[in-house]
Amino acid sequence: MVIKTVKNSYNKYKNKYIYIKINILKNCYLWVSLLTLFNFYFYLFVYLFTQLYISASIYFPIHLFLIFLSIYGNESDSLYIIMRGLHNEGASLSYKERLKVAFSAALTDSGTVGPFSVQTQLVFKKVITNVGKAYNSNTGVFTAPVKGIYYFRFTALGYLHSNAMSVNLHKNQQTLMHIGSYNTHGYHEFISSGLTLELEVGDEIYTSLSATYKLYDNSNNSTTFTGFLLCPL
Repeated sequence: MVIKTVKNSYNKYKNKYIYIKINILKNCYLWVSLLTLFNFYFYLFVYLFTQLYISASIYFPIHLFLIFLSIYGNESDSLYIIMRGLHNEGASLSYKERLKVAFSAALTDSGTVGPFSVQTQLVFKKVITNVGKAYNSNTGVFTAPVKGIYYFRFTALGYLHSNAMSVNLHKNQQTLMHIGSYNTHGYHEFISSGLTLELEVGDEIYTSLSATYKLYDNSNNSTTFTGFLLCPL
């Protein structure tokens, strides 16, 4: 009788132990499944989000997150590898965007510009094209976003009798070119020229009008300033 009682007690506790063990395994399996599912959707979200919206605006937070992972995480972790790839892709896209550089702008709709008592910087306010936003229509200055070979060209109109017209092309504080003409007939007269320049990042290109000279422009956009990137270096 005693043996039977002990045996029954043993079987009872054995069954209870097995039941608890099975429940623990079930719970572990559930948590592992949930974590796996969470990781999958998290990585999918990160990938889709960056593919749809990756640009300079989110490149910086990705960079910060990557620094955080490199300090507190493991560089062999899949998340670190994914973020490293996105970081490199963001840098590549950002550089590619900076390679798209081209602008054209006309001087004014107001007619005659000048004469001025001193040499005056020209501001071509009527932007026609400004891919890359390197040209500032408030100052008339083009600022090189990347090192490379650029081409710049200007065309200017003068039509008044006994009118001296000119355009000066400048790089930073250096005058690279002066083109001028004197109109003796009173009809439309144009001057036009251009230069190919090697620029460093941040170099500034702009034009000016010599003292006592005049130019003319209206809605026909006859006086223009143009530049574009030929190739990066």
